[in-house]
Amino acid sequence: ARFALLYVLGEWNAVTRAAKAEETYRPTAELLGLSRREQTITIREKNGTGEDRPWWPNQAQWARQKLKDIGALASSQHGYWQLSKKGQKQYELLKTKLKESGLSFEKFVENHVEERRKGG
Repeated sequence: ARFALLYVLGEWNAVTRAAKAEETYRPTAELLGLSRREQTITIREKNGTGEDRPWWPNQAQWARQKLKDIGALASSQHGYWQLSKKGQKQYELLKTKLKESGLSFEKFVENHVEERRKGG
C-alpha cells in the first residue's frame, strides 16, 4: 500500500503534491486492484477479530505512517498528506521504474515484494 499511496500522492497535484487523506483511499485501493468489498470490509470481517472500523482506511493510514517514518511526507495541514522533497524524488523514481518495466502497477509491486523476500 505504501508504493500505491506514494504514487497517488505524486500524481495528485503537480504543484503541491498534497491531498486530503480521505480523498486518497479510493484511488490508492483501485491502483492496488482492491474490489469494492475489500474497500469496505471491516477489520473484524477481514481478520476474524478486532474492531468494526473499515479495514482499508486503516491500511492506508499505516501506509501513510510508513511514508512518514522514511521521511517521504512533509508536515502539512491536519488531514492533508503531502510529499516531502525526498518523497517527490521517490515518486519520480517509482514512476520511472514502473514505466521502464512495462508492468501493471500490481505486478510491479508483486515483483518488488518478491525480490525483497529473496533478499534482492
